[in-house]
Amino acid sequence: NSETFSENLENITFAIFPHIYWDISSSAGNDLFKDYKDWFESSVKYILDNTNSKIIIKDHPSNLFKLKLMGLDYISPIKDFLNNLPKIYEERFTYYPPNTKTSALSLIEKADCILTVRGTIGIEACLFNKEVIFAGSGRFSGYKFGLFPQSINEYYDLIKKSSQRKLKPRNHAIYAAIYLDILWNRMTYYEKFTKSKYV
Repeated sequence: NSETFSENLENITFAIFPHIYWDISSSAGNDLFKDYKDWFESSVKYILDNTNSKIIIKDHPSNLFKLKLMGLDYISPIKDFLNNLPKIYEERFTYYPPNTKTSALSLIEKADCILTVRGTIGIEACLFNKEVIFAGSGRFSGYKFGLFPQSINEYYDLIKKSSQRKLKPRNHAIYAAIYLDILWNRMTYYEKFTKSKYV
């Protein structure tokens, strides 16, 4: 039923937090796509071509600051890609530059589903009980939060189902919190002159 399909697609928003394209953490697991650039551009194109969903895109702050440290002007490959998309799509995505005053957490709250390869933003989103689709395995695979598809086709299928509100709601927050507790309080070395408490 096309009417039902249209109703289900209303107000669905994906948030994508692109990785730094040259980030060394790309070696920390297995990726579905050949690199972070391929993942980001393919994800945006798939959503725009195959759903009626909107997209929030927040450029990584380190893209700006790392280049400034090297004395280089910042030119965003993310913004450049978005600028070259067909004009019919320009109303369906919102771009936030690296130096935006808008926090990532406020964007997570506005979104229905978050896409990342293995960014820590995925853990933060799970703490808000948002659906997170990871496009690669890594240090938090197997902790019972987020969705980790095993192929590109499965990845796209999850995006399609999310756009139609067909993903089964799950409580991710408790598992994400347990992971962070293990990371901060059991696997992190602290100097004796500092003290931390997990609440």
